[in-house]
Formats: sequence, C-alpha cells, structure tokens
Amino acid sequence: MVLSGLRGVGKTVLLRRLKALADHHGWITIKLEARRGESAQQEARKVIAAERKAQPGG
Repeated sequence: MVLSGLRGVGKTVLLRRLKALADHHGWITIKLEARRGESAQQEARKVIAAERKAQPGG
C-alpha cells in the first residue's frame, strides 16, 4: 500500500489505525518511509529482511 497526500489530511492517523487493526489480527507490520532519490523497492527489502530476522523463528 502506498499512501500519499498533503500535510494534515490524516495519513498518519489512518496508518496508525490500520496498524492497530493489523496487530489485533496477528499481522506483522513494518514502518517504511521513502524519499526522493531512494529506491523504495530496495529500501522495502532491507526493512522487511530486518523485520523477519527480529521475529520469533526468523
């Protein structure tokens, strides 16, 4: 999911609510922020790999 928009429209509030729902249902969530000039795909792979190692049985 990619969420973008102007400042102050509620993106962070929505993401926090979605995270709470995902956590409640046992889903693994990660936080990833992408900026111009960064490869979002490459950054996502690094974050996911680190999160998997941190999980029990990872």
